[in-house]
Amino acid sequence: MKTDIYEVKNMQCVSCQLGIQKLVKKLKPVTEVKLLFGESKLEVTYDDTALSPQDIIDTIGRLGYQAQVI
Repeated sequence: MKTDIYEVKNMQCVSCQLGIQKLVKKLKPVTEVKLLFGESKLEVTYDDTALSPQDIIDTIGRLGYQAQVI
C-alpha cells in the first residue's frame, strides 16, 4: 500500500469535493480517500502494484480538475 498527497486545482465548492472523492473511491485498488477542500489537497491510499499516481491524476482530470503529486 502507498499513500500519496495530491494538490487539486480549481475546486470551488463542496460539490466539487464530493464528486472527486466519489470518483477516486471507485478505483478498485484505492482503500482510502481524504480530501480537504480548504487546502485543495487529496490524500489517497492505494495498492501501488495495481494503480499509478498518473492513473489517479487522469481520473481527477476527467472531472475537469488538475492534480499533481506533492
